[in-house]
Amino acid sequence: MMNVAAPRKSPPAPRRAGVVALSLGLFTGALLSLGCETTAPARTPPVPSPSSTSSGAPAPSTGGLAFGWKVPCRVPVQQVTEKETSNGRIRYMLGVDAAPDGNLNVSIQDLEFLEIDGEDVTSPEMQEQLAPAKALSSVIPVMIVSKSGQYLGTRGLDEAIERILQSLGPARSQEVREVTAKIMRSPKLKAALSAKVGDYWRTWVGAWVGVELRSGQALDRSEGVPFVDQEIPLRYHYEHHGPAKGAPGAVLLSMTATTLPGSGTVRTTADVWHDFAATMGLSLRDTPELDEVHYTVRLEADMEPAGLFPRRTRQETDIEVVVGSARRQAREMREDTFDWAHAVGCR
Repeated sequence: MMNVAAPRKSPPAPRRAGVVALSLGLFTGALLSLGCETTAPARTPPVPSPSSTSSGAPAPSTGGLAFGWKVPCRVPVQQVTEKETSNGRIRYMLGVDAAPDGNLNVSIQDLEFLEIDGEDVTSPEMQEQLAPAKALSSVIPVMIVSKSGQYLGTRGLDEAIERILQSLGPARSQEVREVTAKIMRSPKLKAALSAKVGDYWRTWVGAWVGVELRSGQALDRSEGVPFVDQEIPLRYHYEHHGPAKGAPGAVLLSMTATTLPGSGTVRTTADVWHDFAATMGLSLRDTPELDEVHYTVRLEADMEPAGLFPRRTRQETDIEVVVGSARRQAREMREDTFDWAHAVGCR
């Protein structure tokens, strides 16, 4: 998220305007990753025609990939993340249960920190230091998923936001707490946060539901995806790479989503940028405009096609934002490994 800090001394107006513009531009870039990160098209992609697929030896079809987990389900997962600011390794239990409304509740439970920036943090001393972060992890909202495997939203998002705000504590100034509360309680950021939470499920399962590809085939399509309360068009490229190496019974699937040149991405993100600036009480009247936004996400999965049981999933996200003469790039990677041998239920 965004670190909001009140400067001790305001810089001259032109310089301050540039700082505000770049900060908000980067914030908008981060929101782009929140709002549509790995969001697969809502409609099921069509079966690719022979002219649109690459050649390959005949293989069993993964056509109409369908979600087939049984509930209740508990499966251990280990996650590795790489960001500009830090790297980490965690372990958690993924739970899937039937919900009273007929959908499924998907929750991240019993999260443990294993490694931070290459340092083992499993000792009692380190775990004690990480207790506040672990407590916050317990309020990760529950994901709502349909029985067909599509992400629908979250439960408990408001409670999670309030817990995060309470965690700021007296160490932060009153101004910082007030501005942060305005941002996090705004309906648009809630929508973005809900999409971000759902990004986990889409990477594991949702992006692949309904995809119809045989080994060696590829599929391209373009479709708009929700971005906060607007829509941004993305180009999707799916591939079926055949059997996954080192994962008997699984196939390797990949998907790349990119913003389309001249598609209105800058205008749409600028609108959201201005809305958040207004929420923070900032004026953009004299600031440079957002000039460019480039976004790419790459997914790959070692997947058991019958039922969509992922062995391993990997997501790489690249965002580039240009405001005036300032250009900033950010990259993130997340890889999850599922231990189905020690799962309970699920199949």
